[in-house]
Amino acid sequence: MITLIDLIVAFLIFFLASSVSLFIHVPLLGALVRFRANYTPKGLQIGEEGGMTPHVGPVVPNYFAMLLRIKRIEVGQRRIRHWGRAPQ
Repeated sequence: MITLIDLIVAFLIFFLASSVSLFIHVPLLGALVRFRANYTPKGLQIGEEGGMTPHVGPVVPNYFAMLLRIKRIEVGQRRIRHWGRAPQ
């Protein structure tokens, strides 16, 4: 027969497993979405004077570079909010 203790232990195991899974899965999936949304085909744009100019924007060559960029931006924002000014 299932007791209350068994149910509590089962719930805690389920809760911990779900938490760890989401703690790892959500940031990695978010980086994948940002990496795919940042797709910039190699090409030229027509400038204001009619001349061809290369595309200007962040260059993120691979998934791990996107992870590092996200970390750099988010940690920088936390420092700004925490201290009230930009880090030196």
